[in-house]
Amino acid sequence: MNKFISTIKKIFAPIDLTKGKPYKVIILFALPILLSNLINQVYHLADAIVVGQTIPQQFAGINDTNPLSFLIIQFAGGTTIGLSVAIANRFSKKDYASLRKSIAQCIIICFLITIILTILGLIFINPLLNSVGLNENVDSISFTAGKIYMITIIAGLFGCISYNLIINICRSIGDSVTPLIFLVISNILNIVLDIIFALTFKGADLKVFGVAFATVISWIISSILCFIYTFKKYKFIRLTKEDFHFSSKDFLYHIKISIPLGLQYSILAIGIVIMQNGIVQFDVNNFTDGNTVYHYVQDGYGAACKLQNFLNTAYFALASSILAYVAQNDGIKNLERLNKGIKQGFIIGLILYAIITISGLLFTINGAFVHLFLKVDHITKETIKYGSIYLYVSLPLGIVLFSLIYARNCLQGFSKPLFPFLAGVGELVARILAVLFFPTLLNPSNPYSEISFAGLSFADGFAWIIGALILVVPLLVYLKKKNKDPSYKSTENNNIDNNINNN
Repeated sequence: MNKFISTIKKIFAPIDLTKGKPYKVIILFALPILLSNLINQVYHLADAIVVGQTIPQQFAGINDTNPLSFLIIQFAGGTTIGLSVAIANRFSKKDYASLRKSIAQCIIICFLITIILTILGLIFINPLLNSVGLNENVDSISFTAGKIYMITIIAGLFGCISYNLIINICRSIGDSVTPLIFLVISNILNIVLDIIFALTFKGADLKVFGVAFATVISWIISSILCFIYTFKKYKFIRLTKEDFHFSSKDFLYHIKISIPLGLQYSILAIGIVIMQNGIVQFDVNNFTDGNTVYHYVQDGYGAACKLQNFLNTAYFALASSILAYVAQNDGIKNLERLNKGIKQGFIIGLILYAIITISGLLFTINGAFVHLFLKVDHITKETIKYGSIYLYVSLPLGIVLFSLIYARNCLQGFSKPLFPFLAGVGELVARILAVLFFPTLLNPSNPYSEISFAGLSFADGFAWIIGALILVVPLLVYLKKKNKDPSYKSTENNNIDNNINNN
């Protein structure tokens, strides 16, 4: 019994990323994040399945708002990831007084972000919907569904931002298990409420509201529970009134490392918004009957993206792990350990790429990925065809996407937000140019043909290529510069890490 209790405590204990074999601690830290991401994606899949099976006419409208949710939510998420770098750096130095002040600054910044995003999102809701091709005069059903969904999500941003903040605080101090626990609770609650609201609410509009409201409720409950549990578990992060004492220097430091990352995520989302608008135009120009727009391309593309996002969770989990690894080891200036961890992490990523690509291509057989989300009587050969085209183009380019994410998180771990921000700008420009010109270049006589759609599908891959080029070279240069920095210690001379084996 004592052995079992000891094992449980070991599983739930935070991982010190400055000790142990690099590849081992990176994998152990990444696994709970991967499970968290997979569970989160399972929820999104379940959410899409509930919508697709109960209100299929509204599926396209809700799916079209995904880039808008990404735009708003990812700014908040990116900002909290940036804030976690400061926390991880101070944690590695065991400077708990400074750590608590950092957490207090994070709470203040997130509170301000919540107010600003909520107000702006509600004021500009119609222009936001128009930006993804949802127009009340063209497709009123999709527009109404998208508007109800987005208003509910924006009004509940407090829960989303709070949850992102607490899970990134946990991960910055080496605990990737606690976020997993509360994510499981959140998603179970979310799925149950999804089903209850979708089955009991009368009318399509109320069902759409119910699906979004279930998400908001789960955010709020899980964030509150996670805050209570985390601050009870870790005494060294319990805040006092003095921790909230305002310091302009410290506040600006946190703004400097967090806002650029939030803006970077938003910039990426703007590109995705433009991509979604291009997708909608294929339906408007190809599958319109009088005042009715059929959603063949939108449904196929939406299903393909959901599958790809599910598979790509492994990339993001590994990248989140390497960010925390770099931030902690950079805090104690352990050069040799930094180099080994970054190299070994990239090798793990190459293995993931092979698994993800093969798995994704297998799901295109007989349109299996589309059948996950839509009723059989709402699936057409066009839906399967356009979704498959997107996967055939984007999946092989996953190695570029992984390199981009990996390099970006390494630089963020080093508290170097400039190049990740520039890469975001580069991705935005590349995606805009691809959406505007690639379909026409491939078929000047008909920019809405199948071959033109392949060109549009390459917009994501083209953006990844440009972003990776902007990030990988600076990362290599920065690592080379660090190798010549006398303030960085080798493993053998590092008094903090004398007992580890870095083989």
